[in-house]
Order: sequence, then C-alpha cells, then structure tokens
Amino acid sequence: MRSCLVFPKIIWSFLTLSLLACGGLDAGLLAFDDNPLLLPAPHNPKKLGTVMLHGGGEVNEDVISKFIELSGGKNAKIVIIASGFVEGPDESSDLKPGETSAQFEARIRKVWKCFADREKSRAIDSLKILHTDNQTDRDEVGFVAALKQATGVWIKAAAQGKLCWRFTSRYPDNWEDDSESLFQSELQDVVARGGVVCGIGGGLLALPELMILRDQSDGLDDPVKAVVRPGLGLIRGAIVDENFNAIGGRLERLTDLLKDTRQLNRRVRLPASGRTMIGLAVEQDTALLLSGKTLRVVGTKRAHIFLKGNGDRTITWRMLASRDGTSQIVLASSPQATASLSERMPTLLPMNPFGMPLPSDPKKPGTVVLHGGGESDDVVESFPEMTGVDKPNIVHCPAAYGGFQPRIGESREQVRDRLTDYFSLWDEMVKDGRVGSLRFLTTANPDDATSEKFTQPLLSANGVWFSGGDQSELARLFVNQKNPTRFERDLHSVLSRGGVVAGSSAGTAIMARIMTVAGSSRNGRPAYASVDRGLSILDNVIIEQHFGGSGRGGRIERFTGLLLDNDRLRKIYGKDGGRPEEVLGLAIEEEAALVLQQNRLKVIGSNKAHVFLKSSDQKTITWHEMRTGDAAFILVTPSGPVLYMDEWQIR
Repeated sequence: MRSCLVFPKIIWSFLTLSLLACGGLDAGLLAFDDNPLLLPAPHNPKKLGTVMLHGGGEVNEDVISKFIELSGGKNAKIVIIASGFVEGPDESSDLKPGETSAQFEARIRKVWKCFADREKSRAIDSLKILHTDNQTDRDEVGFVAALKQATGVWIKAAAQGKLCWRFTSRYPDNWEDDSESLFQSELQDVVARGGVVCGIGGGLLALPELMILRDQSDGLDDPVKAVVRPGLGLIRGAIVDENFNAIGGRLERLTDLLKDTRQLNRRVRLPASGRTMIGLAVEQDTALLLSGKTLRVVGTKRAHIFLKGNGDRTITWRMLASRDGTSQIVLASSPQATASLSERMPTLLPMNPFGMPLPSDPKKPGTVVLHGGGESDDVVESFPEMTGVDKPNIVHCPAAYGGFQPRIGESREQVRDRLTDYFSLWDEMVKDGRVGSLRFLTTANPDDATSEKFTQPLLSANGVWFSGGDQSELARLFVNQKNPTRFERDLHSVLSRGGVVAGSSAGTAIMARIMTVAGSSRNGRPAYASVDRGLSILDNVIIEQHFGGSGRGGRIERFTGLLLDNDRLRKIYGKDGGRPEEVLGLAIEEEAALVLQQNRLKVIGSNKAHVFLKSSDQKTITWHEMRTGDAAFILVTPSGPVLYMDEWQIR
C-alpha cells in the first residue's frame, strides 16, 4: 500500500476496518468516523463533551477561562480531584502530618484561587474538592456524588500511579480485570453528558486506558522506553504524554510505545485496537482539547498528534498551535493514494530531493550509501557490485579514526600494509577479482585536502568508502567552511560521473552538508544537536546514524529538533543556498544501510532505516519506517515531499 499525506486535514487511514465483525462489542465504541479517540460516547450527539490534556508548567488564564466556558460558565459545577498530591513524608496520604481534611481542602482552594474566587463572586455555581487515601472510596456512592452533578472536573498535577491506585481496580497490573470502579464510570459520564474533564501533568497521564507510568532504560544512555500500567480509561483510543518540550526522552518513549502494536493489543480491552491507536503529546503551558473527532490547542505552545498507517510503518506527526484553530482526525482514503501517478505528474517539482551532485550523464546517476554503524561486512561485500563496473577502482578513507592515520616516521608503504592487514575483507575482494584496485586515502594533515597529489586517486575511483570514527575529524581534515577543498570537489565528481560514495557511522554523518557531531540529554532536558559542516554529498538532508542503538538515547530528539528548526538551519546554510523548509531527515539503525540514487531509496542489511518528510506548511512530519529489502521513491510536490513504496503492478 502506498502511504502519503493529505493537507490540511489529518488523515488516519488503514487497509481494512474489520472490528465490527468481533462479537459482543459495543457498536458505539466502533464509530471511528465520529470518535477516533474513543472518548465516552455522548448521551446527546449534538452535545459533545471535552477532555482537556494540559502538558504541565504554568496554567494560564486562557486555559482556565476555556475550562470554565466548557463547564457551563456561571452554571459550572466544578470538582477538583486532589488525590495523589504528595507533599508530606507519608506517600500514602495527601495530607501533611497533623493536617485535617478540612485544612487540606482549604489549602487546595488557595492553590486554585482562580476557581475559589469565581465561586465567591458567583462567576461559577460551585466548587468542590474531592480526595481520598482509601481505595474503597472509589466504589462508594457518597464519595462520587459530587461527580454526578459536576459539569467540569479538574485533575490537578499528581503522581499518576497514586491516582490510579486510588480509583481503578486494574492498577497496577490486573490487566485481565474488565471491571470499572464507580469513580471511573461517573468520571466518564461527566464527558458523556457534555461536560469537561481536564488532567494536568500526571493527571493527564492517568486519563487513558493505557497509562505511561515512568521511564525505563536498559542503560544510562540508552533510548527511553515507557513502563505502562492501567489508567482511568477516559480515553481508550490514544496514549498520551506531557511535558513534551521540557523533559528528555518523551519523543522516544511515546513513539516507541505507539509503534509497539503487539503490546498495545495485549494491554487494551477493545480487541485489535492497537493498530488504530493514536499518540497525543502536549508541551508545557498548553492544553489540547479533545471533543469527538476535533482537536484544538489553548495556551502558548504546541500539541503533537501521531497517527499510524502503512501497517504501523508510517507515522504522521502533526504539530498544532492555538493559532491553527480546529483540526480533525477523520477516517478516509487518501485521494493522493488512489490517483494514478501519471495523472499527478504535472504537479511534481524537479526531482533531486537529497541534493546530490547532478550526473554528467542523466542515464548514469551516482549512488550514495549510508550505513548506520556496527557490523558492515554484508554491505562491504556488495559494494563493488553497486558501482556497476567490472573490477572497480575503490578508494577507502579510514581517516575518521586517529589510529588509521599515518604515524610519525611511518612510510606510505607501511601505512598501506597496516591498513591492508586490518581491513582484510577489502584485500580479499582485490585478490578474488571483485575489486580492480584498492587505494587507502588517509592523513593527519588538513593541508592534504588541497593537494592534487593526495586527491589524485579520487579522479579514477568508481567507489569511495568512509569508515567509522569521529566525523569531526573528517571535517577537520577535508572540509573548508567557505570554499570547497580539492578533496570535496573531486569526491563530488565521483558521483557526477556515476560512481558510488558510501560511509559507515562517522562516514555516514560526514555525507550531509549540515552534519550532526554530538548532542545528548543534559539535566533532564531534550537532547540538542551540535553541528558542523560536512562534505555536502547530500546537500538537502539531516542524517542520524546509530539510530536507536545501545547507548544512543536522545538521538530522535536531537535529530528531529534540528530538522524542525528552520531558523537555525537557515543560519547554518547562510547565503550560499539551501532551503530549510525542504530539508529531509534520514536516520539509519546499526547494521542497516540506506542506498540513495536520484529520488530512489532502498534498505539493505539486517535492520531498518527511517525517512522523515516535512510538509510545505511545516506543521506535519511523516515518519516512514523502511525494512530490509524495502524500496521506495520520493516525489516532491507543492504540498511537500511524498514517499511511495515500490510495488508490482500488472498493466
């Protein structure tokens, strides 16, 4: 199936909707057209309720005013859920030592003076504080009586696990328990009868059926994964996250969970609904309003919507701000997917999406190979064949690693013998006739990049390979920030005449014009990319290697953060070209390689590669996961680049 993007609406598409065939299911839960997030079904279809997801940080007046408006204004009956709010040394109680329940409620009223003052001035009808440290209260009619009358429920920032311990019998791991507490039923009914429920921070995290409890990482710097537990069940068609712009690892853990359909299917009660699960994330000082199929942002920052498609291998990542108005999630077939390619050809823009050097002969385009790092023997074995030349001339540049640079007093022959011994697989290919000649090009002196004698092997090379190490060292040796070195120009000419330029790890990173050199999470903040100038083999891409590998936590954050930062990209590009709005993102896992030629891509190796495409309005990213053997092509359209998977057809 071909996957693509349609603007301005968010399109949630998948091959077949077969859930109605499942016996015993409530058809009201399956009305995906009107309720894709599986919020509580409304009593009156003309009076939809709302769920507010506040990402934490400051709760500004716009959010408070919108909550009160949705609660009924002067007729609003507001309940604040204050349980799970821990300040004292006793974590099983919300009350401070020696504090009475009345004193606690008075303290909460002071914290939420914005509501208490409105009650006093009769700007709202009533305000009640609901809290308990007793699990049995969740099924007590007297305890939940306030919810029966509530038009608005405010769940303040709290420990999400403590909230669910108090209010749902499924927590912490009673996954097979299909029952719901009276508290849960009444909370859902607030939304069903047209009211509003708002969760802040941990209160937000507690709202869905499947709740993110905390982070889990196999190692100190490994990618963050989510530990999940049963939540309150107010949202059954989405997983949610908060503090999205403020804490490192949020993007990693949300998207990793969203793509784990097998786990989602095991943990949610609606059969096979993991495939259609939606991801929602909210930044600080901001609220995302959910009502039926519509979404709207209130506050100073953004919310993020992640939709799966193409068998979970494509994620459409949409960013929403308050100025964007109302957006919708709809179930539909994409008109772009059904239109024939020939009908759309007149709308396509010139096709060199990666910004590769243009071929001298259009029938002999060059090829770039990006290996993510780790074991590369299988790619090396296939490298000579990629050149399309019998017994090709290969240049191997291992200079990214200091140990593969010439040593003091070492002759050229000694360097060659040492490298030949270490890179024995390359030498074997020379001996068995697959490679015509093998030249090692390495140095510790940046002046060599301007030497005609040093770069001479590039002039006859059919393929060039850069091995791993430190991409900053390659940049120091071969790149000039202002004027391309002879090395850069001669390397580009390899591609222009139809050759292959490949790299692994640091050798992959150096291919981009804007090269990421470092960036990891510090003090709990999202990772930020440090960049340098690369070889500009790919003038229009941001590259990340070792994607998702052990010890590589935060790479998706620094990578997408740079990809989305058009102002920063514009400054780095300067006046000599580059359109940040059109930059593509390519991320390659270890032991996988992405092969690029003109506008085509193919994955080889044992792992995956990932393609990130920005829409022309810069509000949406499409994240395509490509597996080994996958082939695709990218077409640049007025709406932005679109990736199509290759597929056989009969005509």
